[in-house]
Amino acid sequence: MTAHPARRRIVALLAAGACLPVLSATYQYSAVRLAHAAPGGASWGEWVSHLLHSPWGILLLAAEAMSFVLWMVALGELPLAVAFPLTAMGTVLSLLMSGGLLGEAVPPLAWAGVAAILGGAWLIVQPAR
Repeated sequence: MTAHPARRRIVALLAAGACLPVLSATYQYSAVRLAHAAPGGASWGEWVSHLLHSPWGILLLAAEAMSFVLWMVALGELPLAVAFPLTAMGTVLSLLMSGGLLGEAVPPLAWAGVAAILGGAWLIVQPAR
């Protein structure tokens, strides 16, 4: 049984516009935590071992795998010109996370960049006239 085309499009829009950015932010947060917990001067093999044995590493890999699947769902239903700009929300969420969860300073110019990203993504997904 095949889902209705409108329903598939809504699922694809949710995947690209909501789920992918959240998974991207989860990936970035996990990567920061993983990097901070890694042994200094670790070799390639030690990094891989740390990645596979750390809860942050497992979360990072899971977020990346889910992102891939959702990206394929989105691209199956949406033109790349619509789907890709929606993923820009991942950049916005990562910036919010860096300031909120990680306590990093976010300069005013970065917030101007967020406004530009959001404005650009909105312009790109507008229907042709």
